[in-house]
Amino acid sequence: MKAACALLLLVALAVPGFAQAPDDRLIVPGQRIGKWTVAMTVEAIVRKLGEPPLLQEGLPIIGIQTQPGVLAYDWRGPSALGLATRDDRTVLILYTSGSLTYKTATGLKYGAPLGSVESAYGEPTATILVTGGSTVIYERLGLAVRYGVRSVGLIAVFRPGSARRIWKF
Repeated sequence: MKAACALLLLVALAVPGFAQAPDDRLIVPGQRIGKWTVAMTVEAIVRKLGEPPLLQEGLPIIGIQTQPGVLAYDWRGPSALGLATRDDRTVLILYTSGSLTYKTATGLKYGAPLGSVESAYGEPTATILVTGGSTVIYERLGLAVRYGVRSVGLIAVFRPGSARRIWKF
């Protein structure tokens, strides 16, 4: 009987409907924000979210001077999601701002207090002072966080090791 129960459990876990789905609200540095990943194409994200209401050169929302040719797609509203690309195909950065929906495994989310990023992730690769706050970049993790006056205003993920090809610091 125990063997039959164990076999049934094993089969249930192997069936896709029973398998644990990833948390669609989780920010994973270097990989994803919810179901949106840096491995996706720009076209796939635009197909799901629609044409972005805001399309701009650089990343003024992050408040950092980017390398030439970086273009930001920004969707406001419930998703509060954005991306940056250089070639309209490859996602360089995914970011979220203004949404309490997403958070990291360490609990970092929009509105988190100053100092929470360093408490969770240690010393950043770079800290860039910008108007109204600062941005910390963790090159090896693939994480960038924009602080506002008192709290986290934006969280971005990118491929680890690629920050210097995206931002000027």
